[in-house]
Amino acid sequence: MKKDKLGAGFFSSIILTLGIMSIFAGITYAYDLKEYYPLNEGDTWTYSTTKNDQTHETVIKVEGKEMVGEAEGIKMVSSEGNYDLLTIDAEGVILHKNVFSAPDGTRSGYVLHNPPQMLFVNLEIGQTKEYKSTSEGVYGPGDPALTENGVFKITLDSVEDIEVKAGKFPGCLKFSSDYTYSEKSVSGSEGHGGDKCTAWLAPGLGMVKSICSSTEYSAKDNSKDEYTIQEELISSSLIKVPTESREAPVSETPSEPKVEPQAEAGQNQ
Repeated sequence: MKKDKLGAGFFSSIILTLGIMSIFAGITYAYDLKEYYPLNEGDTWTYSTTKNDQTHETVIKVEGKEMVGEAEGIKMVSSEGNYDLLTIDAEGVILHKNVFSAPDGTRSGYVLHNPPQMLFVNLEIGQTKEYKSTSEGVYGPGDPALTENGVFKITLDSVEDIEVKAGKFPGCLKFSSDYTYSEKSVSGSEGHGGDKCTAWLAPGLGMVKSICSSTEYSAKDNSKDEYTIQEELISSSLIKVPTESREAPVSETPSEPKVEPQAEAGQNQ
């Protein structure tokens, strides 16, 4: 199943008070993905997207919400009209659904992930987690319905500084993923493939760079399709959410001791 959706790289989706400590002293980096993946209404990122030497700009914007099952997903809408439906919780950034649009702006297809796919996961440096996912949907009018069974392996490789078109960004989380899948349509056609991706998330900003290499095989005509997508941040416009004001706790101050007035010099005691 093609993964060329919003932008590129690490599924092109899609960032957020750091507690990072030095790994060189054997100390684990402590972080929260909500600090690296802002999802506030109106947040916008512009990327330079290159696929097989063809480059164009892609704009991603947080725009609205949509229910999927019992979850309220946040829509990451691309300038092409496609969107990913995401949630973020204590485990990480979760992809529930992809919706694709035709050139005229009408919806052409969708893919629903159940269980949802984990895009980025709260991990320790060097830790890998594996997830299974089943995806069902159609890509466009007239296309047969597809079922895809896949396995994700996600690793937090390191924390490093990176420079892209938008500037230099220190302390980025570097993730790598390996996704393999097999798919079958209701018409009986079968295929399989995989994606190998690397993505960098900057604190308070989100994804600043991603590289994703994909391979797809079709059993029907024994064909093979390979492509690489790279995405670099050009600019961003993020909505600053005011921190909730909190009243300082009221602490009781002990009453000051009474001081008796001193007798003036020369006064009888």
